[in-house]
Amino acid sequence: MPGYAIQATVVDIGTDRPRATDAFWVDTNVWYWQTYSRASQRWPQNQPKPYQLQKYPNFLKRCLTNAASLHWTGLSLSELVHQIEKAEQEIAESSGAVPVFTSLKDFRHDYPALRSGVVTEIGNVCADIVSIASLIPVNLDQAMVDQALADLPNCALDGYDQLTLHVLKEAEISQVLSDDGDFCTVAGITLFTSNRGVIEAAQTQGRLIVR
Repeated sequence: MPGYAIQATVVDIGTDRPRATDAFWVDTNVWYWQTYSRASQRWPQNQPKPYQLQKYPNFLKRCLTNAASLHWTGLSLSELVHQIEKAEQEIAESSGAVPVFTSLKDFRHDYPALRSGVVTEIGNVCADIVSIASLIPVNLDQAMVDQALADLPNCALDGYDQLTLHVLKEAEISQVLSDDGDFCTVAGITLFTSNRGVIEAAQTQGRLIVR
């Protein structure tokens, strides 16, 4: 388990009640567990954990019931499309529909019937997201990219999440719904999570709150 140095404020979604005033950016994996119909059918080592398939969709349902707003970006949607395509490849391999170790490019080009199913699944997932959440426009101009790169030493995010963080700052959204512990290293945001390692570290370090 990583030794998280908590900079964010952390909220355990297992005990939190969303409010109508809340505005959450929803991370890619949460959309994956919420919308992808075959999220639990990958190779065993890549399958989501039971809490991920249960707690995050349940929290999203509570958000909708309580009129909290949900948000996505084109960055997260493109990542989600890639995750679904990779998962569909793994499922096809595990079922014997394609040989094991088929490359993603071969899967995309050499199996048109399977490709059609992938496209249909992606379309359904995107339609579900658009129906319940709002788009945050992405303006990745040179200044934003330069600032994101300059901020890399300040928190333990990968490049993709660093760019996303700056998009959220521009949109003045500070509530992040994610299982990704990297976000707990970001000062100035509130991380809503069910990641037990993050929650325990936040409690020890005085960064866990109950609303």
